Amino acid sequence: MSCSRHSRTSEPHKTAGSQLASPVTAAVARHPARRRFLTLLLVGAIGYGPVSFAADSETTLANKELSAVVERLNALKQWFTEAEEKRGRWAAELKKADTAVAKLGLRVKSLQDAQADIKQRLTLLDEQSTELAQQRKTEERKIAQHLNAAYRMSGQDFFKLLMNQENPQDLDRMIRYH
Repeated sequence: MSCSRHSRTSEPHKTAGSQLASPVTAAVARHPARRRFLTLLLVGAIGYGPVSFAADSETTLANKELSAVVERLNALKQWFTEAEEKRGRWAAELKKADTAVAKLGLRVKSLQDAQADIKQRLTLLDEQSTELAQQRKTEERKIAQHLNAAYRMSGQDFFKLLMNQENPQDLDRMIRYH
């Protein structure tokens, strides 16, 4: 608009395109105070209106982002709670497994001790068996020598005489004297 402050013409205001302006524009052009007021009002409506809408839109966007962050935090809290519960269960299972391993370790130790005792007893029994086998061989030799000596003294087969005895007491007496 090309209107000067001081011009007060009665002819209608013309726009840049040489068209006649509206009666409101002509009235505004005649009264500079009205012109300033309407300009401020127009600038306020145009300038602050979108800002207001933008602010509402930014607030809505911020609220949506805040809601998304709150949801994410709640999801993380839930995940941490579940993870802590799992960790607790796993710790309990680990403790049970540790206890079972410790019991098995004690059982293995007791079985190893029992095995060592059995081996020691087996060694002792082997020694006794060897000693008894030697004593048996010694007794067999003595009996063989005794039978041989009895046969030589009597001229008869001593073994045959022993077996012909019907009474066990006679057998015992005969063995003692021969």
